[in-house]
Amino acid sequence: MTPLLFRGKRQDNDEWITESGIIHDDELTTRISILDVMSGEFEDVQSMTVSQFTGLYDCNGREIFENDVVQCSSLTGVVMWHPYMTCFFINADGKKPTINYTCATLGEMWKSYRNDITVIGNVFQPEFADGKWKEL
Repeated sequence: MTPLLFRGKRQDNDEWITESGIIHDDELTTRISILDVMSGEFEDVQSMTVSQFTGLYDCNGREIFENDVVQCSSLTGVVMWHPYMTCFFINADGKKPTINYTCATLGEMWKSYRNDITVIGNVFQPEFADGKWKEL
């Protein structure tokens, strides 16, 4: 069974909290916290950085999370959730998915190219922010 894991950048020091399966969303204060398994405490995280583990690993054994920038042969893209296909996919053109936007799912890509998919970073790193990953 694939673990349900999340990651997020801490509010106070920008460090990543990973390997957490619990998110706390405080609706009264619009705060999002992730359980830090090392300390056993909920830590406030930057809401836009919260990303879910896809259940898949790249060719180096690294976990693939939503918002990761990945390379597969000559394709570079961001792992995103497709709200209409209800699956993760590699968005290589940076367009927002619509109901008519069809693509190969991350699972389909992984089945065929698991030895070629490599996580090279995530969209929260300065070198990949603002769509700079499309220039690779």
